[in-house]
Amino acid sequence: MRKSRLLTLIISSLLTLSPDISQGADSTAPVNPPKGISADVWNAFYKVAFAKNVVADSSLKWGAQPTIGLLGNATEDDVILLSNLSSEIKKYCPSLAPAVRKNNQAAAVKFYYVPKSEYTKYIDKAPIDIDSYLNYTYYNSAGLVKINAVINSELTSLNDRKFYSSLRLLQSLGLMSSTDDYAFKMLSYTYLNDGVFSSKDAEVLSLYCSKYVSGGQSFKSAAAELSAALSQIPNQAPVFTPTIAIETWGDTAKATISLGSPQNMFVSGEMNLEYSVTAANGDLIDSGSLSNAEARLKSEWEVNVDSLKPGNSYKFNLVLKNIIGSSKNFSENFKAAGERAKETTTKEVAAERVEQTISIFSLPTVVKLSEKTFGLVLSTSSGLDPVVETLSPSICTVDSLEINLLKVGKCEFKISQEGDSDFLPAEDLFGSFTIEGTKSTITCVKGKLTKKVTGTSPKCPAGYKKKA
Repeated sequence: MRKSRLLTLIISSLLTLSPDISQGADSTAPVNPPKGISADVWNAFYKVAFAKNVVADSSLKWGAQPTIGLLGNATEDDVILLSNLSSEIKKYCPSLAPAVRKNNQAAAVKFYYVPKSEYTKYIDKAPIDIDSYLNYTYYNSAGLVKINAVINSELTSLNDRKFYSSLRLLQSLGLMSSTDDYAFKMLSYTYLNDGVFSSKDAEVLSLYCSKYVSGGQSFKSAAAELSAALSQIPNQAPVFTPTIAIETWGDTAKATISLGSPQNMFVSGEMNLEYSVTAANGDLIDSGSLSNAEARLKSEWEVNVDSLKPGNSYKFNLVLKNIIGSSKNFSENFKAAGERAKETTTKEVAAERVEQTISIFSLPTVVKLSEKTFGLVLSTSSGLDPVVETLSPSICTVDSLEINLLKVGKCEFKISQEGDSDFLPAEDLFGSFTIEGTKSTITCVKGKLTKKVTGTSPKCPAGYKKKA
């Protein structure tokens, strides 16, 4: 991931958006799409994540996974709605999908469900003649750090409440614009109330949530890194762990192949999905190969098989191949005419887990005690959530990625990631910074001698006394 220098300047901006979506043409990205990415996906990626931000042509992507606190007159239905939307996003953005909690005052993203008359309690100068308003703060080289949004709790339309809640969640991830193409069902904001995703939404999210896009980055810089990543020759065979779901009717079957982590799309290079269907006696019924060369971020693939004999048992076999070699063998048993041999599962030979790394960005050497807290900006190559643990609990404590500054001294911490079925545990990463207090000056006296001492905790030299 491109490292960015964290500036001290924080800018606040206001955004409001009506549910009416224009039907004009989408912005055209200033850089041609990489091979394997369609022009409409590339243009939508540019428009929703770069083109219309207050910081011209820069990403507002968070450096770490945000949390959302629902406050005011939030309901359990609001929690369920946004948690479900976050779960869908997590399929493609595991490191960015927010946890949604009611009454979480410590959350970096706060949604206040309040009457219009109370808007200004939470956002200064917020207009009270609209149904929702959003204020965001970001480091201009490291993306979002804080979001406040107000949503009218007195809306009479449940659909409007759902729309504004869902819209603000997408914007709170840094997706500050929308595409006018209805093929992007979520990112056009057209079907938000239905919770509908499309394969093109998934491709845009896979681009945006990859390690090749970071907060504060320009589109041209991100485009260069994504193009390089998609064109590089892989150094290992495909690392996917797919699931295979079989549907049957009459003498026909449809196999839906779902691939694993979106990050695997980048490291596996151009790849063929080679499949075959065999009968119980081993006879070959059908075979073929699908290529992702023109659809590098496509996560679901379908294969249709005809001329099956009702009631007979079959096996769908799958191997993934790239220029380096082949994956493990995967298979799924099924019976024709709608009866399955078992529930849809993943048949997999234990796949080798992939190594992962942790990265920390813009860690200062000194932080003032008066700042009270410091937010770490981290990422893992796996997209899994890192865990931070303090090694100096008397100096600083940790709450998720927020470090609480307790007193002057050296704050030391450890960052770890345990891995999962696809990734090995990461090698622990250690970090530290010095917490300094505010400097003050005291006057010390010794007889007729006077001496001034300046420091964060100034003390008089031996033999001197502090002047009252």
